[in-house]
Amino acid sequence: TKYVGYVEKARVAHAVAEIREISQLLDAMALTESKNLPDSLAYVDAATMLDPWGRPYQYRAPGEHVRPFDVFSLGADCAPGGSGKDTDVTSWY
Repeated sequence: TKYVGYVEKARVAHAVAEIREISQLLDAMALTESKNLPDSLAYVDAATMLDPWGRPYQYRAPGEHVRPFDVFSLGADCAPGGSGKDTDVTSWY
């Protein structure tokens, strides 16, 4: 239904905002503390953040894309790739 489509769009928008927030924390840590990237999101107090589908955000350092790290959600289906509501939400968009 139309309502479900709005809910899924809101979830994706929420995930985008949180991934940006986590990415900014990681960028600030690297710049201000001249440290290597952390092993987990716990170092930026984001380890307990859940994506809109109720799962922890994924983190990888070194990153495999544009940035030195990757932060992402696997979307509604919890599997890589996908389209529509199952699209991955990533820091390298």
